[in-house]
Amino acid sequence: MATPGEAECAELGRHVELDAFQALSEDLAGGAGRCVLVEGEPGIGKTALLNAVLERARRITGLTVCSAACDASTSRVPLSVLLTALESGLNPDTANPDTDRTAQPTASRDLPLAAAVERVFALVDRRSAEGPLLLAVDDLHEADEASLLVWQRLCAATARTPLLLIGTLRPVPRRTEMGRLRRTLKDNGGVFLSLAPLTPGEVATLAGRLLGAAPGPRLTERLVSAGGNPLYVRELVDALTAAEAIAFADGIAELTDTVPGASPQQSGMADALATAVTNRLGFLGPETLRVLRAAALLGPEFAVADLSTALRRPAGLLALSVQEAVTAGIVEPVGLRLRFRHGLLRQALHETIPAPERTALRQAAARALMENAAPVEHVAELIIGDLDAADGWETEWVARHAADLARRSPELAAQLFEHILGHPDLDEKHRAPLLDELTDLYFTLARYDRAAELAGQVLEHAHEPNRRGHAVWIAASSLDRLGRIAEAEDLVAHAESDPELPEIWRARLQARPALGEEAAARALSRGEQLSDPMTIGYALYGQSAARFQASDPLGSLEATDRALSTIGNHPGFTDLRLLLSTLRVSALTDIDRFDEAAETLRTARAADERVGPTRLAPYAIAAAELAYQQGRWDDALTELSAIRGVPTPALHPRNPDAYHGLAALIAIRRDDQRNADRHLSALTGTTSAYALLARALFEERADQPDNSALATLRVILEPSHEGLEHRASVLPVLVRFALAQGDMPLAAAAAESAQGYVARWCRALIDADPDQLALAADHLRAVGRIPELAWALEDLAVLRIREGAAPARRTLAEARALSTEYGAAWDARRAAARLRAHGIRPGNRTTNRPRTGPQALTETERRIAELVGRGLSNSDIAAVTSLSRRTVETHVSRILAKLGARSRHEIAEALRRE
Repeated sequence: MATPGEAECAELGRHVELDAFQALSEDLAGGAGRCVLVEGEPGIGKTALLNAVLERARRITGLTVCSAACDASTSRVPLSVLLTALESGLNPDTANPDTDRTAQPTASRDLPLAAAVERVFALVDRRSAEGPLLLAVDDLHEADEASLLVWQRLCAATARTPLLLIGTLRPVPRRTEMGRLRRTLKDNGGVFLSLAPLTPGEVATLAGRLLGAAPGPRLTERLVSAGGNPLYVRELVDALTAAEAIAFADGIAELTDTVPGASPQQSGMADALATAVTNRLGFLGPETLRVLRAAALLGPEFAVADLSTALRRPAGLLALSVQEAVTAGIVEPVGLRLRFRHGLLRQALHETIPAPERTALRQAAARALMENAAPVEHVAELIIGDLDAADGWETEWVARHAADLARRSPELAAQLFEHILGHPDLDEKHRAPLLDELTDLYFTLARYDRAAELAGQVLEHAHEPNRRGHAVWIAASSLDRLGRIAEAEDLVAHAESDPELPEIWRARLQARPALGEEAAARALSRGEQLSDPMTIGYALYGQSAARFQASDPLGSLEATDRALSTIGNHPGFTDLRLLLSTLRVSALTDIDRFDEAAETLRTARAADERVGPTRLAPYAIAAAELAYQQGRWDDALTELSAIRGVPTPALHPRNPDAYHGLAALIAIRRDDQRNADRHLSALTGTTSAYALLARALFEERADQPDNSALATLRVILEPSHEGLEHRASVLPVLVRFALAQGDMPLAAAAAESAQGYVARWCRALIDADPDQLALAADHLRAVGRIPELAWALEDLAVLRIREGAAPARRTLAEARALSTEYGAAWDARRAAARLRAHGIRPGNRTTNRPRTGPQALTETERRIAELVGRGLSNSDIAAVTSLSRRTVETHVSRILAKLGARSRHEIAEALRRE
């Protein structure tokens, strides 16, 4: 394992600060003095940065560099640290103590204070006479009062003396002298630098240097707990390495499958890590540490009101401790709550509480929150935190609040319900309602296997007709989503033979989306007779889906809107609202009403955000497809990356290949071979038009025979694919391939099956009519279908060859410029090659968008960056956009990387400087 030097790691993420110090040092060599304070939390890299600055300064001819560091021993002797720094090197017999943090001035140790002060100023004068002087003191927050007072006077002198003062300090403890020092710095034109955490990319780089291998996805995710603190990154990497929890293969370092803490060795790693990290918190007051330990029990985020309740102390008495923790960078505000900035710190604080005491404190806090009617999810988090100790005392509370908990925090509720249902002595009074809630919950979370299994358990024991009808509906609908249609039909047929099955459940079972338009029409009539919004809603969804597949988007919209109006925002209709909303987005997109589609997504996401990323995956797919069609491919990939790993049945209600099909298509058009291979290999069949198109383009790009690509695409004309979503986007490409092979009947069949501008486009290719294709391109340009426009212009450029090289070249230039804008490198190359085959050179290369800086931001990223600059949190930004909170988080990470920023504040600064 490679171990990098301190200088190499010090420069990581600190180039801006190092450049600033280089400029100050060069100004000092010219006679200009300055005072600088560098502030940052423990472990953020102040000392490493200072050492790198001093090393660079020593290379500048004529500078005298003096330095020392404060510690417990220097603080006991007034002015000791300044005398140590200034006297170093004066005695030829003394080894260079510039980097010796323990060196003490022997000649000046016993001087009276007044004489020591004069000695400091005399040494500054002497050193300055030798040349411009750089005087640096590390850990200035530990300095004695006299040293700080003298530092203030020296700071005031830098305006007229070739003296550069550099001090590093922590934000806490808040000493009165440090406040005066900050004011003196400001009054004398000094520089104040606050070191920000490393960005996720920089953390990965640091870990890679420490390990000698790039961190894999799981290790990268684990490193997030270090909060961008270089020291904590090192501690975590060392602990994981010592516990043999990291495996190396092909230049990648990845977490092993073993669970930390599962073995004695790994338990020792956890203890050692907790001890190492908590040792860094010694600068905090004992009361603040006590408050933080209690907060650690409440979870990664907590409300001060909950902390007050758990400690049974008024919030006002906690204010000073909370403020100290915020100032120290241990916790940070998130809306009306606080969260631990470093997962490792919270973990370490948590682990320092002995296990029996931790259990008692957590139960006491949970009971206190229960008594004070705290939000149910906060109580549940405390119970979940120590399930082994949850032996039944929590059952009554969970049963009483089950519905509210399922609505407010579904994932947490599912875990808690599973645990309570596992109690062997749980009585039926509690078991039955909890089992029903959990069955509904898993269906809402799209965990259809488990929902069907639990519904089966209900049917084994339940006798109430309504309860049985509900369980049959959940089981059958879950089996439908899993593609097990025959099983679902057998289950329903058996249920319908039961004379006690309530009529309302008979109607609902016939309204299941998988049954088709005729069944939907019958179910709708029955639902209207029963005045049942659930039956009406699902029946209308079935009608809407059938109309959409029949290329009737307006009819689909009519049915969808009626259904949405019927069900409203009732939390019990999350599944149905998701089905309807995603279908509405598809229908609106088909008729080029992109703004309405985006607004539909925004509204639906806001209504259903609590159900979590798995259930909301179809919204992300719909948003990604919308972004793709508008040429916002970075936004499309951001949406997809937010749902990576979601099980296939939960991804899309009508198209299981939607995720990998779209991702593969973008990768191929962007000439991204690795990701194209990965997504193509994950495709399950031909259920996605984008998947078919991706496979065909892959074969074209790989110089496969043209008939291979043609064979891949021609299935789009089969009756089974007539209702395929995004089918229209395939037809012009199919016509192009067919014409290249001389298969005129196939080209004509494709054109015949097309509608609107697509039919005009296909017909223009067959007739070699540039005027008709230009009209189709004008439509695409007007409605904003940018990637399709680029393809149409590519085809148009080929048709215009007969008009001369100049018209063809101009059209090709527009096509390539568009392709370059959203990164379609393969499209641009193919377009140029098609004209080059006719003897026409494409002209100058197009210019790619910059990879870094404000100009590298996409339109969405710029909008989010501006909202960040206005102080909005990720949740606030999600509320005013059509994005999920996880998507916003992904965007913010990319913005930080593109701008080279380390904080949200620096994002705002970068935009202001533009």
